[in-house]
Amino acid sequence: MNTTPILNVRDQLPSLKQHGVAVEYYPDYINLAQDPHGVDALLVSFTVRGTGWHWINDTAFPESPGSLGITHYGEVHSIVTDPAGMHIYNLYLDPRTYPLPSIPPKLNNMLHVLFSNREAFRHRLNLSIHMHFPDPTLPLQCLQTLHRETTQPSIGSAAVIQAMLRVFLIACCRNALNEGIAPSVADDDQPPAWLLNTCRFLDENYQLPITLDQLAERVDISRGYLCRAFKKQMGLSVVEYFTERRIQHAIQLLQDTDDKILSIALDSGFSDLSHFNRVFKKLNNLSPAAYRTRFSDNQAG
Repeated sequence: MNTTPILNVRDQLPSLKQHGVAVEYYPDYINLAQDPHGVDALLVSFTVRGTGWHWINDTAFPESPGSLGITHYGEVHSIVTDPAGMHIYNLYLDPRTYPLPSIPPKLNNMLHVLFSNREAFRHRLNLSIHMHFPDPTLPLQCLQTLHRETTQPSIGSAAVIQAMLRVFLIACCRNALNEGIAPSVADDDQPPAWLLNTCRFLDENYQLPITLDQLAERVDISRGYLCRAFKKQMGLSVVEYFTERRIQHAIQLLQDTDDKILSIALDSGFSDLSHFNRVFKKLNNLSPAAYRTRFSDNQAG
């Protein structure tokens, strides 16, 4: 039996339920041994000062000032510090129930890669994602403001929170595009280049009618090998990955717009409404219309 604790931060942090975002600050945090746990939200950990290691299962990622890690819903992790300790911000997000702010289109594809709005979309590369900011000034300022506005709310705090979160997400996506990201795998277990190339292409082109033959030709391998190896490496098939990307986009539109469902289906890469409805209901146990209604009811409550 798995006894690893999963912390219920959605109930413990009022701001997470009210705004979809909460921030905790840990100055002089010292933890010299692994303490595996998970949280029921997306966890973004940002190192301000000090050094240590972020453990995901049996893989350790170095932490230093400017390091940022995004840990998937409920994923077991632990931060082990050096004896001098670390200064860390923890940002909690719940885009399943509260839409992330819209950001410029050129960054929006990376937003879905970094901050999944579907807990079930779980694969080898997104259990935890790491990056480093050469200049951490902007994300740090955003986190400081978010911490103040979520823990000491005042008039206009909701607007400030949305604005600062939007800037923070832009900073993360921009940095990921410029500096790259490190997925949740050990250095000696890095995925092959063709796999990363394929994922990146699907992430950027999920709205297009792409075939398996086209993907295989792009990376110069056979269609059969592409399908077998992708499934083995990622834990889900190429079609499942591609479909999840489309559904992520559709969820964001259902949450954040009043667009007609047919328009959302077409904008998400589906060729017809009936197919979109079937796939969406299979993955979410609700039709798109019912999902939108429940989401709206939850927001109103």
